[in-house]
Amino acid sequence: MIQQMPQDRSNAIDPRKESGDLCLNVLLVDDDEDDCLLTRDLLQDIPGQKFKLDWVSNYEDAVEVLKQNRHDI
Repeated sequence: MIQQMPQDRSNAIDPRKESGDLCLNVLLVDDDEDDCLLTRDLLQDIPGQKFKLDWVSNYEDAVEVLKQNRHDI
């Protein structure tokens, strides 16, 4: 099951273009939710780039999500 990580709404991430910046859709496959939270925080610290982070915790879910072809990375 795909889980979208909660975003800090003051720094909202939108999958559409925002202010001329392209938002990259990122799929993280990791069995540890804490790693996902750390990744989200690190991505938010990158200046000039927007990210939408989705997380799945296992291989089987990742394969199903990847078939949807919604992620850039």
